[in-house]
Amino acid sequence: MSSILSEIFTHLVTGLSTAIAGGTFIHFRAKRKTEDQKARQEENAADSGRFSNLEREIQFLDKRLESYRYVQQIQDKKMAGMQKLITVVIGQKRYAEQHICLNLPCLDRIPNLGEFSTEEPKLDKTSHEKESM
Repeated sequence: MSSILSEIFTHLVTGLSTAIAGGTFIHFRAKRKTEDQKARQEENAADSGRFSNLEREIQFLDKRLESYRYVQQIQDKKMAGMQKLITVVIGQKRYAEQHICLNLPCLDRIPNLGEFSTEEPKLDKTSHEKESM
């Protein structure tokens, strides 16, 4: 009878120790899984923070780009005005060079020598210059 009891006791101890070991394994595996989930949640929170920072930076850069485009439009208008002025001055110079009289004592010269003058070209002020006044 004692051999049966010892055998039962051995089976009980073996079964109990196996159950405890299995339970410990399951417990640590579940604990590790929850820790991994918490770590992923923290990473997602950090990523969402980085994402919102990137969104703010994109908005800032969009505003900056818009201001640069505005400045470029003003510069384009100024350049167009200068190009028109240059075209007029070149035309006036060509006309003057074609009609120059090299005969100093010429009596047919109109206007007389030293009396020719041109008006200063009138430049339109751009809207940007009007705003600053």
